[in-house]
Amino acid sequence: MQRLELPFWLITECKHVLNPPPNIPCADPYAAHAFTSAQKLAEFLKARDGGRWEINQAADREGVLIAVSELHQQGLASICIDPEPDGSGGLLVSLRDLLASYGY
Repeated sequence: MQRLELPFWLITECKHVLNPPPNIPCADPYAAHAFTSAQKLAEFLKARDGGRWEINQAADREGVLIAVSELHQQGLASICIDPEPDGSGGLLVSLRDLLASYGY
């Protein structure tokens, strides 16, 4: 995989009893989302009626390692890069491949 240009944003939806996440990114419904621009991130969040999100900005190589390790601790194995505002589309990438693109 080609290395993502920095900065990028990794987001996960926090579980909420009244507003469960729809789980629709890419081919893996449990993938985290990644956005290569703040505008794409904002469009994605604006398309939702609510929710609680954890957002991590990876601004340097070490930030990528920290953000990916946090996703791994949550039991996630992949990310969906730049999905459409409705959650469709995007590029599904394993966390392993993402780290490898940064030389880890």
